Amino acid sequence: MLYFFGGGHTIREADFRALKKIGKVANILPVVSLADTFTAGELWDYKNRIIQGALANKVQFFNINDSLTDIAPGDLPKIAKTLLTNDVSGPCPPFAIVNPQFSNDPHLHNTLSND
Repeated sequence: MLYFFGGGHTIREADFRALKKIGKVANILPVVSLADTFTAGELWDYKNRIIQGALANKVQFFNINDSLTDIAPGDLPKIAKTLLTNDVSGPCPPFAIVNPQFSNDPHLHNTLSND
């Protein structure tokens, strides 16, 4: 299940209470919506607060390591595992969704846009 954190730069305790219940019956993929309204530093801090809140509330996000271990051996699973699990945030960091057309980050806009 995709769980969207967003609507500002705050994280509510109610998010973690809901996630704890949901996590008993579904895999949770955390997503930061409106990530293009954050600076790079703010996004890093926000993701870290999500991770720390999840740890403090014993919420478990989907662990990509477990799934990749079940895939048949080959180069693609090795590459995917390296890319997805070597993040400092853990095996399934909160993902961020941005719209490069409306980003506050000029580097991101120049990198991703067709302009």
